[in-house]
Amino acid sequence: MMITHPVTGEAHRVETGEAVFFRRDTWHHAHAIGSQPLRVLEFFAPPPAAGASGTYARSLPLLTDPVLNDESMLGGLVPGGASAAGVFTVIRAADIRWRLEDGHPSPVPVGLFASTEHLTVGTVDLAPGQRTTWRTHAGDLCGYVLDGPLAFGVEGPDARRWFELEPGDGWYVPQGVPYRFHAHHGATHAMFAVAPNYRSESRQS
Repeated sequence: MMITHPVTGEAHRVETGEAVFFRRDTWHHAHAIGSQPLRVLEFFAPPPAAGASGTYARSLPLLTDPVLNDESMLGGLVPGGASAAGVFTVIRAADIRWRLEDGHPSPVPVGLFASTEHLTVGTVDLAPGQRTTWRTHAGDLCGYVLDGPLAFGVEGPDARRWFELEPGDGWYVPQGVPYRFHAHHGATHAMFAVAPNYRSESRQS
């Protein structure tokens, strides 16, 4: 896709599996430019229900003529030269910050796209047979399965429940509720977001 700023014309090409980070109160347009349908997974906080986006939008003039490109680069774009900083940051594979978290039979790799005071967005890769420990977060967790089946356990008030998730399925876990991932039918790749605080506590039980 191409993501553009409709006021300044800032534009970036984003390939499959990459991400874009920008702060709140940022105009943005996404354009499908390939031959395949475009699917975009968007995580943001605070949520629209909090009124944050509506208040900002009402404070600005109506966008009647969006700018598709930045004309200022014409005649002054030198490869390797300094360019003006924009509001979008494209996060490619080499930009993901990785960490290891408790798991069996080995630690689980978790990659962070971004982690701010409001929201942490990342990806988790489980090898066949790998599972996380039971864990909680200091924020609400939601996620989306990209590849492979995922067994997802949640600890409720009466018992632990397990769900079988497939690519295209999502999940939600409220703050403080223990959960666990298990890739018992093959490798699994998923994305997640935690708001506002990702800090986690792992339990061995």
